[in-house]
Amino acid sequence: MDRADSYGGFGPLYMEIASALYPHRGPALFNKIYGLGGRDLMPLDVDQVIEETAEAVRTGKVKMVKEYITVRN
Repeated sequence: MDRADSYGGFGPLYMEIASALYPHRGPALFNKIYGLGGRDLMPLDVDQVIEETAEAVRTGKVKMVKEYITVRN
């Protein structure tokens, strides 16, 4: 989970982890970006990310590699 975004890329924490795992076949990664524009991250949002992480572990598949949460639609 990142609280910042890079134009045309992923969040900085995601990029650091992905770079560290690059030479090896590591786990499936996905990036959740939250709190843009001063939006609060609520416990329900964290619960949803944890559920999605557990589903990715069970199935080995990630729904979306990059997703914004806590932003207005």
